Amino acid sequence: MNTFRILFVLLIFSFLGLQAQEGSTYREKTIQVDSDTIIIDTFAIAKGTELVTLDNQKLDSSFYTIDYAKSLFLLNNSALYNQAIK
Repeated sequence: MNTFRILFVLLIFSFLGLQAQEGSTYREKTIQVDSDTIIIDTFAIAKGTELVTLDNQKLDSSFYTIDYAKSLFLLNNSALYNQAIK
């Protein structure tokens, strides 16, 4: 019984130094649109988790396409030229 208590206490103390992963993977970048194709860093983007905004409003996905394999952000609407998107 005494051995069990010692092992239990050692087990509890062994987990005291562990911490959960802290921080966020959220990243924000502003892009000035000057062409219909923009090279982006997709390494940090999990497919389907991106949020593209214009004037703090979510941009409908029909306005753009993301080609993850080629790291390209493709505009489907020329009305976005000379705009700053996030």
